[in-house]
Amino acid sequence: MLLFSSDFTEDLKKHIDGASHELTICSAFVKTKAIQHLLERTPPTVSVKIICRWAKGDLVFGASDLEVFTWCQSKGHKFGVNPGLHAKLYSIDRQTIFLGSANLTHRGLSISGAGNVEIGTRLKPEMADLEKLGRFIEQEVEWIDEALYEAMVSEVEMAKVSKDKEDQQEWSVEISKKLQKDVSYLWVHELLFTNPNDILMMDFDNKYSVHDFELLKLDLKSIDTEALKLRFLRSRLFAWVESTVGHGNEVGFGLLTKHLHSALLDDQTPYRRDVKNFVITLFDWFKFMPETFEVKKYNHSETVTLK
Repeated sequence: MLLFSSDFTEDLKKHIDGASHELTICSAFVKTKAIQHLLERTPPTVSVKIICRWAKGDLVFGASDLEVFTWCQSKGHKFGVNPGLHAKLYSIDRQTIFLGSANLTHRGLSISGAGNVEIGTRLKPEMADLEKLGRFIEQEVEWIDEALYEAMVSEVEMAKVSKDKEDQQEWSVEISKKLQKDVSYLWVHELLFTNPNDILMMDFDNKYSVHDFELLKLDLKSIDTEALKLRFLRSRLFAWVESTVGHGNEVGFGLLTKHLHSALLDDQTPYRRDVKNFVITLFDWFKFMPETFEVKKYNHSETVTLK
């Protein structure tokens, strides 16, 4: 059943008010007053986890609030960040899940009356769904503590003074590393479909080039070698390579193909031969970045070492 805008919010709030032991919320954007409204009747005995994106630009320009963390602290809720989060999911007692387009904001949930036109649905999750969600929470979420929060506040305040554009807002290397967890699984849409030279000669009629352009969050004004390298190093695909290969270890093409095939979570996992094509493309990116990767060619195969 589809639920539109205020109907979605009313049904969601009714279920949250009736939660008995566990509530998990994933939302790219989170605003303090919206979360206070949504959880105002949640019993203190319910374990609450809030996960959002908290991109630096989101906080500088007000799409999300820094104060959400201190409010969660005051209520004993856990607050975590996944920089790539785009999902909007509300899980109540592991029995009911709401999925849709609505972020945890006033406009997203039509809390103040007028809001966005949002569409969502309520479903009963299967065990496989709960296992995937649990794996994501366990392996992909960085739980924020006071020290990391203060460092983020400092960078946001400085960014507000500098008045840089939203697409120029990036966390420092130090914060980015703390937010980037080891990545043990991927979805096919997180893989690169084309090699670096294809993107440098961008063809917007090629759907695979467009996919990679959007995946790497590139800008038409700055498609150059250095931008490609930087964006690749900030991708989940690189984080997976770093977690899987490790630094200083020589890994063969076949072994990397096997690891990638095992890491994909899609219900319809690509055939091994298709995964091999993704690894061929990945090796093109390794060769594009000799300062980061060392590729060796043998008679019938290649290996890569992350420096």
